[in-house]
Amino acid sequence: MSIWKILRGLGLTLVILGELCIIIGLGGIWYAEGFSAMLSVLNPFNIVNYLTMIIMIAPGAFLYQYSNKKIRGY
Repeated sequence: MSIWKILRGLGLTLVILGELCIIIGLGGIWYAEGFSAMLSVLNPFNIVNYLTMIIMIAPGAFLYQYSNKKIRGY
């Protein structure tokens, strides 16, 4: 098993964990403060929230894409 396949699995794991953290956080906001508070977090003009989501998912997505390119030889 090559290092690139291990890194691809690690990248996929990081993406899944990042998405789970986002979903659990939104569920916690919905439970604690209500549906309208969750919608205000998902407001398209709330740039800080979207940047935080990108920062949470980006390392895993980058690792996954980079290891796929190395496996295919690009």
